Amino acid sequence: MYEDGLAVPRGPTLLVTQDKSGSPQRLRTCGRACWRAITGCVPALHWLPRYRPRSSLARDLAAGLSVGVLLVPQGMAYALLAALPPVYGLYSAFYPALVYFFFGTSRHISVGPFAVLSMMTGEVLEREVPDDLFPVISNRTNGSMELDVESRDAARVKLATSLACLTGLIQLVLWLLRFGFVSSYLCEPLVRGFTTAAAVHVFASQLKHILGVHIRRHTGPLAALQTLREAGFRVREASAVTMALSFACVIMLLAGKHLLHLPQLRSFPLPTELIVVVAATGASVALDLEHSHGVQVVGTIPMGLALPTVPHICPSACTLADAFAIAVVGYSVVVSLGKMFAQKHGYAVDGMQELFAMGMANVCSSFFHVFPVSCSMSRSLLQESSGARSQVATLAAVTVVLVSMSAAGYLIRDLPNAVLACIILVNLHRMFMQVKDIPCLWASNRTDLAIWLVSFASTLLLGLGLGLAVAVSFALLTVIVRTQRPRYALLGRVADSSNVYLDICLHKEAQEVPGVKIFQANSSLYFANAELYMAALERKTGIFPQAVTASRRKVARKLRPKLFSRMMKVTPVAEALDKPSQSAQEMNITDMWDELQGLPGGLRANRSDSSFVAAESMLGVEGRADHGDSAVQVPAIHTIVLDFSPVNLIDTVGVKILKNVMEEYQRIGVDVFIANCHDSIHLQLQRSGLFRHCQTSSRRIFPTIHAAVCSCLQERPTRVKAHEGNVLSTITGAIATPLSRPNASLSLHKVLYNANM
Repeated sequence: MYEDGLAVPRGPTLLVTQDKSGSPQRLRTCGRACWRAITGCVPALHWLPRYRPRSSLARDLAAGLSVGVLLVPQGMAYALLAALPPVYGLYSAFYPALVYFFFGTSRHISVGPFAVLSMMTGEVLEREVPDDLFPVISNRTNGSMELDVESRDAARVKLATSLACLTGLIQLVLWLLRFGFVSSYLCEPLVRGFTTAAAVHVFASQLKHILGVHIRRHTGPLAALQTLREAGFRVREASAVTMALSFACVIMLLAGKHLLHLPQLRSFPLPTELIVVVAATGASVALDLEHSHGVQVVGTIPMGLALPTVPHICPSACTLADAFAIAVVGYSVVVSLGKMFAQKHGYAVDGMQELFAMGMANVCSSFFHVFPVSCSMSRSLLQESSGARSQVATLAAVTVVLVSMSAAGYLIRDLPNAVLACIILVNLHRMFMQVKDIPCLWASNRTDLAIWLVSFASTLLLGLGLGLAVAVSFALLTVIVRTQRPRYALLGRVADSSNVYLDICLHKEAQEVPGVKIFQANSSLYFANAELYMAALERKTGIFPQAVTASRRKVARKLRPKLFSRMMKVTPVAEALDKPSQSAQEMNITDMWDELQGLPGGLRANRSDSSFVAAESMLGVEGRADHGDSAVQVPAIHTIVLDFSPVNLIDTVGVKILKNVMEEYQRIGVDVFIANCHDSIHLQLQRSGLFRHCQTSSRRIFPTIHAAVCSCLQERPTRVKAHEGNVLSTITGAIATPLSRPNASLSLHKVLYNANM
């Protein structure tokens, strides 16, 4: 028995004697590893032997037949959307689905022509192979000029197969590089806005079939608007019969979509598209719509399968960019739908394997005249709702397509093109209904609404390829802007809990810890927001270190004359300072201070003087001290705690800003601690040498906010002593600057410090 419970086929027993090197065991291990690798690349080898026909085959066949009868008309319709003859839509519905059967991991998605990718392919074909490149042939019967359609279609088919192969190769390269995450940049608002605008492009491109008039297909920026404008001018030339036929088909298709929601038809949905195709073909034959009323029809469809040919790949820069956009969009749709069905039915979908499967589907199918494909939302929803259990339903669907190509080609020769256009438009009604996202996004998230609107507007105005690039760029820009300007908050302790700290603006029960500011920024700290982080910290805490330092130096300059004259009145000190031969090492500052303390009317007797009041207020006492026209800014807090729980990235610029914050706040007597720091960030801060620049060697990083708050409250007296020296250094540095004698600054520092003890 294998590990998964499958029986091993009976056969002759081979006895192998294991030598000391253990080579048979090594061979068995290598064999299992190779088999896992093969089944990993070809999942059908893993799940197909475990398939249970009794419980799943009937459901898969029913679902496959339902999808097949929808896939035939949809494939032909999406071929027209891709500017190709309808038969190539049948090829694109057959071969890619067959390849995905072996390599895919989703059980419910239906791979084949997709409206958005068909529209993107059609734009490329119209741009690279326009009608103007082909000569016209003269019709000698009536003297009219007709386009060489066969040569044009042959050139477009050649380019379409090349585009399909190039799209698959790009997907395979992304799979090899493990770049499946590129689809994550196509967020849901972006995709929904893009597909809504693509639906408008599709609607504009199908107006010529619905109205029965010739409208030149525009490409480039404003193509959809130009097409709609030209259609408006040609409404008077529209065929009444074609419009009536289109209107009837739309009514029947919408009624069929409504009937699909009835509980009685959920087990076997009504094939509305097939019924409409049969009815319209019968009406076209009976009334001779092509010759009597000038209704355009599908025409002759080749019978059977086409012979394989090697695709001709000579990509240009524009074609390569279009292929990359098609590859990413197609893969994103497959992964999103696959994961949605997997979550609903309780199985797993491998995103990287889906990328490999779509790459193989496009590359292998490009040898059989197909255009780029993905999965269709309407067919996938039909396959899932019909009760499909596995990709065996795909085999039933492609069998229907094969029968249509082999035997029923001549039956739909008289099918009007307007019917296929109506099938396309009705299947896009879900995309048109996505405009309902606007009020929902307005109420929930304005940034996502901006992404939706920019994606829609750029795609509508600039085209599918360029519009997608603009939408992705804008989405990435919003990420940068949101990290540059995150939400800044001050946290407070909840009264009923000992270690819970919440935003004081959002939670009234949270109260700030006296003397402590807890600052939080909901983003990482890197070059784009480092300066803004420091500015927000100063603004939220209300302490501007540079302003406090400048104010202290200004007061010190005001105190300089009084303190200098007071020091000169002390005779022993003045005489000691006047001795040029006496060095700093020979002077005994302690003896001088003892001598000063013994003088009557010494410095301690004058503590009520405004100069010493100002100096005393700088020693960490809360409040403001005025000296003349100068005000000393004194911080009302002693500790700032930075909550680093949202920080998962910090670069060298962020480390530099953090070092500046710690140094500047420490200079004015405010400690800066870090709490809730991730291990990777902590290690990066240690490697950058952040704490070597701090003036104190005490602990700076704490596992929680509560631990940081408790530590700063317990060690506050010790820290205040250290900060007093920092404050005095600032004052005495400003006061003693003009003193030319080498020991004057040291003496004054000692005098001022002891005078305020």
